[in-house]
Formats: sequence, C-alpha cells, structure tokens
Amino acid sequence: MKSFFLAPMVVALRLPRLALEAQQMMLGRTDRSARPEAERMLTEKISAFHEGVSASTLAAVHGTMQSGVKAMCGDFLGASNQLAQLPLKVGQAALHPANTTLRANMRRLRK
Repeated sequence: MKSFFLAPMVVALRLPRLALEAQQMMLGRTDRSARPEAERMLTEKISAFHEGVSASTLAAVHGTMQSGVKAMCGDFLGASNQLAQLPLKVGQAALHPANTTLRANMRRLRK
C-alpha cells in the first residue's frame, strides 16, 4: 500500500523533467538526447509489465501445482487453502516488479 502513495510523488517529480524535454523538442532538438526521461519512463513501464506478467504466471502455475500435489497426497483442506490464497499471491507477484521500479525512481528523482 505504501507504493500507492509513492506513485503521485514520482509523477510530480517527473513532470518538470518532462516539461523541459517537451520545451527542448519545441525548440528543435529532436535527437534522442533531448528526451531521456520520457524514453526511460516508457521502457521502465514496458519492462515492469513484462516482468509482472512472467512473475504472475509463474506464481499461478506454482500455486496450482502445489495445491494439486497436496490434493493427491490427501490433504484436501490444505489444497483448498492453497487455492484460496492463490489470487492474492498472483497479484502480489504481478505488482512486485512495478513496485520495485517505483521505489527506485523515487530514490533517483529525489536527488
């Protein structure tokens, strides 16, 4: 939940840099060095999305297989508990890369 409050701060810290890049673009600087923050923002979002999808898929497969093994061993209560906790674990796994990137951006942009 802490990262929920960090996101607006990161946006607020990025806005002046993005405005400067937009101003440089309007003045005719169209090379890649004129927009490092915008490119970094986009590549970080794409990377965090892909990492989140991979992590959530892995968590879903791992949790499903664990519950299957428990059910085959006769631990039906443990299997049902494992399946009940699976959506939370998958969601946490999906958000972890984005939260890591968010905290790193907060540290970098505050300097």
